[in-house]
Amino acid sequence: MKKNASGYIYLALCIIFWASIPVVSKKILVELNNLQMLFYSTLFSSITLGLVLLAQGKYRIMRNYSKKDYFNMAFLGFLGAYLYYVLLYGAFALTTAQEGFILAYTWPILVLLLAFIILKERVTLRKILAILISFTGVIIIVTQGKVFSLALTNLSGDILALLGAFIFALFSILGKRYNFDKTISAFIYFLSALIFIVATVFVF
Repeated sequence: MKKNASGYIYLALCIIFWASIPVVSKKILVELNNLQMLFYSTLFSSITLGLVLLAQGKYRIMRNYSKKDYFNMAFLGFLGAYLYYVLLYGAFALTTAQEGFILAYTWPILVLLLAFIILKERVTLRKILAILISFTGVIIIVTQGKVFSLALTNLSGDILALLGAFIFALFSILGKRYNFDKTISAFIYFLSALIFIVATVFVF
């Protein structure tokens, strides 16, 4: 029972911290651009996950993975820890926190669609109805009930948010093909993202 209770506490904290992302991001983006913000957040994530990896003693397991495994992790890191956040923070810089966040988190809906195409999962009427209801809800919230007028805050920002949602859905689907250790893979995701963002910051 105690284990279940602590699980719910962690879940509640996760929701609270996750919900603070768009608000905090908007405040940070007043001082930094989206690429600079991504650099600092990725650096912090890489260091934190590296310390967790050391604390858990899982660095020994890293020897068991092949070069191909690390290449696959790096590619997933490019999608889910780099490109997704470039688009997400770019969307936050252009549109409202609420609108950008809701559109960016349509990725669970897109996961269902991509599962039909990539994983060849069975299409059912229940899943189709769930997708339609979810998309309808998103449209109502984003347009503030003015569905037919489509009064969006910033079209470019909304497109970036939707592209980000697609990228993260693709990251989630492709990640299902592998059974990497969660801590190790998360560390490699952000470490590879750090390499990509450092190069991007230097270029731009």
